[in-house]
Amino acid sequence: MKILIINGSHRSGNTDIIIRELTQQIKLSNHSYEELILRNFEIKLPDGCAMCGESEICPNVTDQFSREIEPTIHNCHPDLG
Repeated sequence: MKILIINGSHRSGNTDIIIRELTQQIKLSNHSYEELILRNFEIKLPDGCAMCGESEICPNVTDQFSREIEPTIHNCHPDLG
């Protein structure tokens, strides 16, 4: 099983400690995982165009999130891929 860990904390601290413990347990169970630390990525807000409201992905925003994180999420969830 592949596990995706999304760290949404805006600073280093307790969340990182918990995730470190979690990844140790995942390694012991022989599962694979990927961790996304959102504070390390450039993320822009959608521009509010009509296309954003009708689709799942804003076609006008091409930030680091849309190039790197969204594909990772889609690849980890079979219903989104």
